[in-house]
Amino acid sequence: MKLGLENQTIKEMIKLIIIGFYYVFSNVLYHISFGLNKVLRYLLKSVGYKSKFIEYPKPKEDEDIIGI
Repeated sequence: MKLGLENQTIKEMIKLIIIGFYYVFSNVLYHISFGLNKVLRYLLKSVGYKSKFIEYPKPKEDEDIIGI
């Protein structure tokens, strides 16, 4: 597979390099925010913080989904 880089001008090459830098930078920011999210969740859980969410009752073994 040829990229056809031999016929590109300098300006077009710079644009491709800038797009590559944006891609790498966005991936780095994504992984940093993902890691911070994991660490902060761990810290909140270790402090004893419980997030607010609805807990549905678990069905009994003999009940099906409808509750019959």
